[in-house]
Amino acid sequence: MKDVFRKRVVLVQFSSNYGGSTISGILIARAFVRAGWEVHAIFAFAGPFEQRFADEGCTTRVVPHRNWLRGGSAVRFLRNYWVELKNVAEFRALFRTIQPELVYVNSVVSLAASLAAKKENIPTVWHLRELFNDVGGELAVPFLGKGWVRRLIVRSADRHICLSRQSGLQLLGPKLI
Repeated sequence: MKDVFRKRVVLVQFSSNYGGSTISGILIARAFVRAGWEVHAIFAFAGPFEQRFADEGCTTRVVPHRNWLRGGSAVRFLRNYWVELKNVAEFRALFRTIQPELVYVNSVVSLAASLAAKKENIPTVWHLRELFNDVGGELAVPFLGKGWVRRLIVRSADRHICLSRQSGLQLLGPKLI
C-alpha cells in the first residue's frame, strides 16, 4: 500500500551510463529522498547507474525512449520524434500507476515524459543542459528550426531549470531568459 502522505516524484533520467547528466540526476534524487519524497527514477535504457539510484533509495525502471534531437538526417529526426510521440502512452500509464505529484525530466532529450506529464496535468520541471549544434552542442534540428523546438520545450513543462544562461538562451529563447 502506498504511503498517501509521502509525496512522489518521477525523475526521468535518459542515460543510465556514467556522465554529467547521471551525476546530476543522482544529486537531484538524493535531495528529493532527503526531503522525504518517494523517488521513481526512469531510464531510457538499462545501465550501471540504475543501481546507484537504487542505492540512494529510489525505485528504478526502464521505459525506452529516444533522444529526439540527436543528429542525423531529416528522416532520422522524424522517426525519433514519431517514436517519442508513441512513447507518451507508456509514460502516461506509468504516471497513472505511480501517481506522482511532480515529474522532473533531467534532459531535453526525454520529450515523451514531459508531454505525458502535461497530458496528465502533473506539474513538470524540465532540466535543460544541452546546446544546439550550431554553437558546438549535440542537439540537431535538421529542417524544422529552433523556433519550433523552443516552443515545444516551453509549452511542455511548467518550469525550466537551465544549466547555464547560454543553454537557456539556446533552448528557451532570449524572451524567456
